[in-house]
Amino acid sequence: MSYYAVLGVATFLFLLLGLAIWAKTRSIAFVVGLAFAYYWTLWGGWFVVYDLNGGNSGLLYDYRVRAAVLVLVRVPHTAGCLRR
Repeated sequence: MSYYAVLGVATFLFLLLGLAIWAKTRSIAFVVGLAFAYYWTLWGGWFVVYDLNGGNSGLLYDYRVRAAVLVLVRVPHTAGCLRR
């Protein structure tokens, strides 16, 4: 449940930052940029947290998790080769 709180606070901060930028600049470009940043970062977090808590969002992202784990496993081996 704490993950929902973290996502909620981050979403609120994105919204607050967007409103503050809009009030100061009146430029829609910054607000659209923040919306894209939110979509590419935190929007997917809601679905992942829902799935990890036993739900089924219908999204298929398991292959990305396996690919990320493979990259993390290979990092120490590669770092050792680069020191030579």
